[in-house]
Amino acid sequence: MPASYEGIGPDRGLQIPGEDALEYTMKRCGIQFTGQPGDTTEEFRNMLVEWFFSGSWIRKEVNECEETDDTRRMAG
Repeated sequence: MPASYEGIGPDRGLQIPGEDALEYTMKRCGIQFTGQPGDTTEEFRNMLVEWFFSGSWIRKEVNECEETDDTRRMAG
């Protein structure tokens, strides 16, 4: 299930979609992958994103099947 991150405190008002989280984290931390073994492992990428968004961010799970007011109105 995809997630997004919503900023609080100093990052208030920012929303980062889960698919953009790694790129956003790398830019904010000044990281560029070298292509060397180890720096592009899935475990490293996941840990980096988890670490970065553990501060002033709230992880929001996105449920693609969840009904919203708009979809309820459309359904009649």
